[in-house]
Amino acid sequence: MGIDRRTLLQAAGVTLGAVALGAPALAQSDPKPIRIGMLFPRTGDLALLGEAQANGALIAIDMANDAGGINGRRIEVVRADAPTPNAAVAEATRLISSENIKILVGSYASAIASSVVGVAERSGVIHWEVGAIADSLTQRGFKNVFRTCATAGQTGQLGFDFALNYLFPKLSLTKKTARIALVHEDSEFGSTVAKSLTSRANELGVSFTTYAYTKDTNDLSPVVLKLRDAGTDVLLSVQYINDAVLFWRQARQLDLNVKAHVGLGAGHFENSFPKAVGADADGIFISGPPLDLNPAGLTSEGAALAEQFYSRYQKKHGEKASSVAMLGFAGTIMLTQFVLPNAKDPDDPASVRAAALAVDKPKGSTPAGWGVKFNPPGENGGQNERAFWIIRQWQNGALQTIYPEELASVKPIMVPLPEWASR
Repeated sequence: MGIDRRTLLQAAGVTLGAVALGAPALAQSDPKPIRIGMLFPRTGDLALLGEAQANGALIAIDMANDAGGINGRRIEVVRADAPTPNAAVAEATRLISSENIKILVGSYASAIASSVVGVAERSGVIHWEVGAIADSLTQRGFKNVFRTCATAGQTGQLGFDFALNYLFPKLSLTKKTARIALVHEDSEFGSTVAKSLTSRANELGVSFTTYAYTKDTNDLSPVVLKLRDAGTDVLLSVQYINDAVLFWRQARQLDLNVKAHVGLGAGHFENSFPKAVGADADGIFISGPPLDLNPAGLTSEGAALAEQFYSRYQKKHGEKASSVAMLGFAGTIMLTQFVLPNAKDPDDPASVRAAALAVDKPKGSTPAGWGVKFNPPGENGGQNERAFWIIRQWQNGALQTIYPEELASVKPIMVPLPEWASR
């Protein structure tokens, strides 16, 4: 049966009409989102800092989505609670198998991250670590694990070098005369930092005394008394927040007077520390994550990102961002700004991995002052080799950046620390 011209035009008109009607619907439909699993402690002892780090990470996600997404695709976050290593393994497995997640972002605590990275590696998905610092995370030969921040070993080495090169001259101490002590909790975090510090001290020919204790202890007076009786000049400590507060309160009660105290890690750099011990926090140095850097030490890109982060965080949460939140933001903004836009397929871990390994940003490019360059698979593979810690000091209830000098905002105070009787 033949089809005449009129019939053809009518048919064409129907077809074109259908296309015309359908076209706006297609144009308005959203492309499939990029789904990211976010795994932090939301309950339990680590919830406070875990949530703070997640809040920083979510600011980076907000910025990407507000700018139109990743090449037009919004990021959809699937949250999970990881209060313990066992829970972290269960939730990581659920996100990967049930939610089909290809990128996990986490995890704040080293014990949690140490469990999750194995799950991610076996499952062939990316684990993007923004806050856990145990050196071992990137020393297991995994190809799917990336860490954006510096390591526990680096915080110990920086704190020790700062004491030796900066504090010793001001305190008229020498390698031979100084009585140095290290106090640390005995989880993987504390033990790793202690190990790196010991290695550094051996390299420099400096001896010191070590006191380890169980993380969940409720009495540190035996350690405090030993330090007092030994006449400790310079104290280095590796503690979480609860034991850091307990230790410093008992140091005052038992009149432990040291000339300088350098905290190495999580226990001293959150606002919860001065809230708990008040003005007694003043004068303590911290080797830890960057915050409130001098913008002159950043590139224009890094300075702009920092300004947006501080502004958005204050507006969203009604308080100033902490250094733990900065770790979450700085790490996640690397993923959303430098990696995913350049991945051929953001849903394919191999593409994401290739894009991550291709990033090459100089120092100062991020709001944390870091550059970005991930080590290739192998020894320490996936570690951002351009991340570093800084030295800050509590001054009048606020942490101030004092080292390195190009990022410093103020000069140090209270060197030496006044004795408790005069504070």
